[in-house]
Amino acid sequence: MADIAKRAKPSIDAQSAMVAEQASPGWKAGETLSRAAPAHVKADGMIYNSVNGDPFDGFTPQDYLAGEPVTLYSAGCIFGYASGLTPGARLYLSATPGRLSDAPLSAGAVPVAKVLVRDMIQVTRSV
Repeated sequence: MADIAKRAKPSIDAQSAMVAEQASPGWKAGETLSRAAPAHVKADGMIYNSVNGDPFDGFTPQDYLAGEPVTLYSAGCIFGYASGLTPGARLYLSATPGRLSDAPLSAGAVPVAKVLVRDMIQVTRSV
């Protein structure tokens, strides 16, 4: 089990973003969020980085500072994420906030993304 090392500037695929599920009902970042980070809404109505065991509400399309309005993308969205990934592999929430792991860290963990090609992932979970 290991965290997936994101590239320096992960990118969202514009075409998939147009048809993927997205949500931004007035949410604001509760902390700094990096681009292509799995995130969730806490009870205070703000967005935070997800870790193993947290809920999952989507991925961030860009970097956000605390207090900035946030949009999250879920099922169907594609990101240029890392290099050297294994096509078909499933990716899970990591123990590191806002990161992905190549294996489940707890029983019953559900994958949030899958690897399409060596450097691209697709979000597989819906909100």
